Amino acid sequence: MSARKLARYVDVHPSFIDHLLADRRRSCEPKTANRIAEALGVPVEILFDVQVSTTVQRSGKSKAVSLV
Repeated sequence: MSARKLARYVDVHPSFIDHLLADRRRSCEPKTANRIAEALGVPVEILFDVQVSTTVQRSGKSKAVSLV
């Protein structure tokens, strides 16, 4: 699957996928991580590691996920 096709499926800009692939970006929202894993047909845990930042812990907002 091309990065552009993956970006369309996930509903993100193609440069977002390029940044993940080039290791210039290491995290994203859980919803985005789930869509990427779904598109690739793999469990999200294969691609991402759920990490809760201290800011998220205090605010109670959604978690961020980081590339494995």
